[in-house]
Parts: sequence; C-alpha cells; structure tokens
Amino acid sequence: MKTNTPHHRLGDLCTRIFQGLSLSRHEGGIEVPVVLIRDIQIGRINAALLSTATVDASAIGSYRIEPGDVLVSAKGTIGKAALVADPLDGVLSSNLMALRPRTDLIDPAYLYAYFATDHAARQLEALTRSSVSVKSIRAADLAALEIPLPDRTTQQHLGRLALAFDEYQARTEQCLVAARTVLNGVMASRMDGKEGRK
Repeated sequence: MKTNTPHHRLGDLCTRIFQGLSLSRHEGGIEVPVVLIRDIQIGRINAALLSTATVDASAIGSYRIEPGDVLVSAKGTIGKAALVADPLDGVLSSNLMALRPRTDLIDPAYLYAYFATDHAARQLEALTRSSVSVKSIRAADLAALEIPLPDRTTQQHLGRLALAFDEYQARTEQCLVAARTVLNGVMASRMDGKEGRK
C-alpha cells in the first residue's frame, strides 16, 4: 500500500552505521563488556547477561555504543533490534550493527520502532547475503536502505508506542514468571502432602 510518507536513505539519517568488533582480530589487554545478540531482550540490552573480553585499547573507541543508538542483528540472526537507553561502558560484537541517528532528522525511538516492524524484517531479508550458510548484511547495504520518515510529531508518537509495548511485554513476562513460581510451589506442597498420607 502506497502512502504519502517520504522515504529517505538510512545512511542520510545517521551519523554512523557500523558493524561491531571482531574479537579474534582485536585481542588485547583491556577487559570490557561485549554486547552479543543474546543480550538483547525485549528491545533493550540486558546488562546482567553481558560477558567480557580483552580487547585492544586502540579498537575500543570505534566500537563503543552510546545512548540513542539503535542496534540491529546483521549476522546469523537477522533483524533483532534494540534501543540503547542507558550509558554502557562496552563494545558491540561483530554480529550486530549500530545505527547512530541524526536526532535533528529522526527520533531514535521511532527508528527502533521501525526496525521492529514486519516491513523492516522483509527489507532486511532482501539485503541478506549467505556465506558458508551464514546470513549477513553489510553496513553499506543497510545505509542504502530507504525507510519512511513521517513528521516529527508522528515519529514521537510511534516511538512512544513501541516503548510502551516493550514495557507491557516486560511486565507481562514478569507476571508469568511469578505465576509459574506460585504454581510450582502449590503443586510441590500438594504432592508432598499426598505422599505424606500414604
């Protein structure tokens, strides 16, 4: 379905688009947290899951992520997205791409919301290349991707909607975990009681 929303190249909407660091190529003596695909949960980085690696100090600055960056998995698993909400003294792994939006043009939360859509997933799938059965996307291809860019107010509304959905999903999962814990406790006590009456 066609709309009147203008489209722009992603590369024109970002100050940087870069692939994460290859740990095997940049081994060194400084230990830093490394963000992997598995660390992305419900659109955020779960800092509690981060592992560390020793990295060459000269490489750290080029791969460090900042609040407002949007992360997209671009090797192996394609299209898993996250918004970097908090400062993180760490670097990005090579399976991820970082998009650093030009905030004068595009709202970071909107950019994240866009990459959470089925439309973006189809676009990314069209960009994938296979090498030894591993799918990947190049930074140059990602930069050439054209995405819809509504007015600033609409961007902000859509971004807030995506963040609210993430919050709802996180709280729902917490409730399910709590309910499962209660259920397991009740079942265990009933089974123990039944065994005690034999």
